[in-house]
Amino acid sequence: MSSLRHRRRTRPAGPPPRVSSSSRKTTTPAPRSPYALATRAFVRQSFSRYRDAGLPGWTPNPATAFVLLAVFHIAGALLSPFPADCDETMNYWEPLHYLVHGWGLRTWEHAPAFALRSYTFLYPFAAVAKVAMLAGVEKRRALTAVKVVLGVAAAAAEALLYDSTVWRFGKPTARLCLGFLVTSPGLFRAGGELLPSSFAMIAATAAVGWWMVGEFARAIAGIAVAAVVGWPFAAALGVPLAIHASYRRGVLFVARVAITSGVVLAAPLVAVETLHYGRPVLPPLNLLFYNVVNGEGGPSVFGVEPWTYYVSSLVLNGTVAAACVAAGVLLWHVHGYITPVWPRMTDMMSRVIFLSPLWVWLGIFWPQPHKEERFLAPVYPLLALAGAVSLGDWQSLLFRPAAGPPSRLSFGAMLRALISLAAVALSAALFASREVALHTGYTGHHALYEAFTSTELQPDGAPRHSPFVPNATHPLNVCVGSQWHRFPSHWFLPATARLRFLRPPVGSPAMPLYFPPPVPSVTAGTAAAAPAGVNGRNEGIDAQWWDDPAACHYFVTSAEQDAEVDVPVSAADRLVVAAEKVMDAVRSPSPWRAFWTPEHDKHIKWTEAQVVRNLGALPLER
Repeated sequence: MSSLRHRRRTRPAGPPPRVSSSSRKTTTPAPRSPYALATRAFVRQSFSRYRDAGLPGWTPNPATAFVLLAVFHIAGALLSPFPADCDETMNYWEPLHYLVHGWGLRTWEHAPAFALRSYTFLYPFAAVAKVAMLAGVEKRRALTAVKVVLGVAAAAAEALLYDSTVWRFGKPTARLCLGFLVTSPGLFRAGGELLPSSFAMIAATAAVGWWMVGEFARAIAGIAVAAVVGWPFAAALGVPLAIHASYRRGVLFVARVAITSGVVLAAPLVAVETLHYGRPVLPPLNLLFYNVVNGEGGPSVFGVEPWTYYVSSLVLNGTVAAACVAAGVLLWHVHGYITPVWPRMTDMMSRVIFLSPLWVWLGIFWPQPHKEERFLAPVYPLLALAGAVSLGDWQSLLFRPAAGPPSRLSFGAMLRALISLAAVALSAALFASREVALHTGYTGHHALYEAFTSTELQPDGAPRHSPFVPNATHPLNVCVGSQWHRFPSHWFLPATARLRFLRPPVGSPAMPLYFPPPVPSVTAGTAAAAPAGVNGRNEGIDAQWWDDPAACHYFVTSAEQDAEVDVPVSAADRLVVAAEKVMDAVRSPSPWRAFWTPEHDKHIKWTEAQVVRNLGALPLER
């Protein structure tokens, strides 16, 4: 394999000195400070390697790519349905609310007996939210600031991946990769989600970008960040990197960088988690133990899915890129039995080495019984990369130039450009169709809580047309039954309101409980007061239920649900104060709810989500 180090090329001399039109005297530019020169060198080394590669053709520069990706991810932060996953709300947005405001819900994963969730992961985002609120941003908009920061970080990592793709696989492939990145439905949402899987995606994407240009130390450190700070399973993405780096730089080099990175990251993590859990603990290790050794039941107690689940997830979130990856598998059969696809061994090995993390990830997660869409998030950028490489290889195979110097005006070159353009255009069309369907069908509950707080509650959090003045001791009780999983977090409720869970008539699944008052210490910890009976088997306990519906001030329900379950008060005591149109996913067929078409409304069934005022507990002021 050829060396990964770049060939040094003699750069052309700079432009001649500027000459004034009036005096015709030569003007010498002002000398730059050492700090400016060092910063420019660092940015160039990290973000502009391909400029020295002498590659023909055109492709957007890294700055342009970053701007495109940043706009894409900021739009995703602003427009994607929220919450996309109730696990994101209860395990991350609610603890973040606790860190910022001093109260919020917590799941069993935050109990000290389990300690599966990391507070260290949340502290940087808590700082972002606090800064946004200090700048005058409204409470529920502060979480948008967090999503935007995550999106910009994702854009930077993907721009690095794109820049490295130019050097490793060429400019045509890099252009395709950029096109697939900015039209990926999965990345549109995952880039701004407050989930360890999305954070791991950002760090691992940067790691692969560094790896492809031979920056092994940075790449290993990036995987360490993804695994230790983000999601421990992301370490699987570093297995091919570790093997390749061991071959190129030696096992001792890999061990030294990995151990150093792990210790530097784990030391503050243990300190912060000890403060919250009241004992030395490392949540990433606990999470691995629970999922791999199956602890108290393992993740399968939360549901299992067939193998086809990830097929549909890849198609919905990768669209054209996923299809190209599937077609790329056939290239190996063509190469082995029909005709060589990669004339040089180095080209074939580059694909084996740098695309292998995608297959390692799918090979690990596909056989697992418990499947979730967010588990695929760490490889969404790699899916775009692999799809671009696959489509580029098919084009090279089908439109190999004739002997002689290449011509940009040849029929094959023009047809290849048209196919690339068509692939990106189709990807963009499917992306737009999917996002419109998701936005129209799944943002209703988000809008419902916004409408409730803006129209029914006063700026101080007190209900309108009522003498009742809520406070922390006697808050407004907002009760949910079947619609609990649509709750977008306490970021959408004032400090005077608390969410309450009504006990279902059948079954008793585990529900979150409120954090105790925030008095962290190394002897008590904020999670030390977990009630008895909290377990990892998805079994509820009595402490989580609100068994006094008459004390509920508001109910959140759906018009299609049984009123006896969601609004257990008499019809005379019900007053709808907010309502939003939402899609009934159960009665809407899958192809139509997944993508928008002009025939969308003919196949989608709609219902109405409501906030109902309990006039028995909160009568209207006369």
